Amino acid sequence: MAYKSKEDQKRTSNAFYQNHKDEIKAKSRLWKKCNPVKVFATRVRRNAKRAKVEFDLDFEWFKERLDRKVCEATGLPFVDSDKPMAPFIPSVDRTDPNGGYTKDNCKMVVWIYNACKGSNSHKDVMTMARALCTQS
Repeated sequence: MAYKSKEDQKRTSNAFYQNHKDEIKAKSRLWKKCNPVKVFATRVRRNAKRAKVEFDLDFEWFKERLDRKVCEATGLPFVDSDKPMAPFIPSVDRTDPNGGYTKDNCKMVVWIYNACKGSNSHKDVMTMARALCTQS
């Protein structure tokens, strides 16, 4: 179908979406459920672009680490959750927070570790963990 203008094309697309919104959303949810690695990788790539930092992580990098199902920093198992900041979902940690999302600067960790680490070091997180373990 040839459109007379960009506005005509946009109007037609919007009308189609409004008429099929529930079906489109259901298909999108199903695709996301069947392709979690791609969804995760896309989100991380988008964050890197937004932060204007280098990104060279490929699909295989994500798949390999997610298939291991354990945090590279703590050894804790990853859990599946629909909750965005669940403590044990996978998260990409940049060893050097000022560096990019590159294969030599990133590891797959549990979200809670990454939240604790922030822009600090692994050593800082371990110092805090030891202090928490010595409390009664």
